[in-house]
Amino acid sequence: GAGGPLGGDFDYSRARFAAGGAFPVGTLFALLPQVHYGRVTGDVTPQNAFYLGGGPGLRAAEGKSLQGSGAAGACLELLLQDDFLHALHLRQPPVFPIQLSAFAGLGATWGYDPVTGLASATGANWPEAREWQPEVGGAVLYRPGIPQPDYFVRVAYAMPVGPGDREGRFALSLGTMLSSLHRR
Repeated sequence: GAGGPLGGDFDYSRARFAAGGAFPVGTLFALLPQVHYGRVTGDVTPQNAFYLGGGPGLRAAEGKSLQGSGAAGACLELLLQDDFLHALHLRQPPVFPIQLSAFAGLGATWGYDPVTGLASATGANWPEAREWQPEVGGAVLYRPGIPQPDYFVRVAYAMPVGPGDREGRFALSLGTMLSSLHRR
């Protein structure tokens, strides 16, 4: 939070909840469920708004193209735990591990000005049905070991599901497997 007794120029409270897990499915795969929810009350500025779109968010939406004073989402990903080339019994250099995944997810932002698309204050605590944007896709992941041992370089292709004129898109991101749990 800021403002009020803290003496900031803007008076707001911002909260975000995220949870995820990794569950083995046999010896080759892992199931990675993730959920997140966030809400800003009070003054909404670009710095404290929530954004979706691109690599760590809603991959079928353009990078950080969706913003609002509230955001929610969920993703279920199936990850090939073993190196893809190793699983095919092909030789590969050990410094080039490649993993594959398939995912399905959805996300929404709410509390925005319909004309400008900028985040604005709202009393709503949950998005309307029309604001949810579902997607499905797949990704190729490479773990270089830098800047952190558990970071992946991910190239994903996501296709929107349902009505609308949205198109599939590629997203490049750097992050951990459980991207909804990212640090801010």
